[in-house]
This record gives sequence, C-alpha cells and structure tokens, in this order.
Amino acid sequence: MTWAPTEPVISVGQSFWYQKADTSVNDLWIQEFTAVPYSDSGTVCLGITQAPAGSFTMSINGAPGANTYYIMSKPTLGGLYWSYETSVLGNSSATILANGRTSLFLVAVNSLGDSDGDGIPDWWLMQYFGHPTGMASDKSRAQDDANGDGLSNRQKFVNRSNPRYLG
Repeated sequence: MTWAPTEPVISVGQSFWYQKADTSVNDLWIQEFTAVPYSDSGTVCLGITQAPAGSFTMSINGAPGANTYYIMSKPTLGGLYWSYETSVLGNSSATILANGRTSLFLVAVNSLGDSDGDGIPDWWLMQYFGHPTGMASDKSRAQDDANGDGLSNRQKFVNRSNPRYLG
C-alpha cells in the first residue's frame, strides 16, 4: 500500500482500518492496534478485533475503570471533523457497525478530558472543530463565537448546540 502524501502517524489511543473491500465479510476486521505508553498510571490501548460480519469491536484496555471514553471516527485521515460512534466504560468494548464504510479512523477520547482547561471537553471540540483544544484561527476557543450568533462556544456546549450552524 502507498500512502499519499506520507504514511499516517497514529497517535496514542488511535486505531484505523483502510480500504476494506467487502464490509459484509469479516475476513479483514482482524487488525489489532495498540498504543503505548499512555496515562500516568500505566498503558491504555485501543484495538480493533473481529466481530460478526458487517461490524467490528473496539476495545479499551489499561484504562482507569471509572473513566468513560467516547469512540470518535472520521472516514479519511485528512477529514477534519470527528463523529461520535459510541462510548466505552473503563476496560470494555463496544461493537460498531461498518455500514458499508470501507475506511475509518478512530480515536478514544476521555469523556471528561479538557486539554486546555477551558470548560469544554476535548471530544466536543473534535466533533465540531476537528481538534481537542481551542484555537483563535478557527474561533474554537471557549470565549469565541464561531458562527456570530452572539453565544460563546462554551454557551453552545452547555446548550448542546452546534457552534458552526446558524439557523
């Protein structure tokens, strides 16, 4: 396989599969990926394992048992926005339907993680802005108003509204 422009760099807590020919057959879902080390207390690993045809299982190992992780995805490595797939509590797994998707990049994000300490969780910023910390360049900081409607991104998070949609 040739990557363009370069081979992707997979960060801690990320996994992927690429160009699966037939999503109704589970022959190629056996792509395990683990990332180490992660966290202060040890190693957290995210893996893809075989499941019934048309689906796959994401599993988390080495996580603190009380933490909830959101599994987020995007269809291409170059895609900007992450979509919520499911949540996983501690060291457990979840089955995700392929739904005819032939490529998917995944990341496990601590549901309470707030890398920049602005009161907005990383997963929310990833879903609407494509990255876990606020940036002035795309008006993704907590105090910014990305769509110009008079409400800050922090207010939109609390109100469960889309910060990029005006209407």
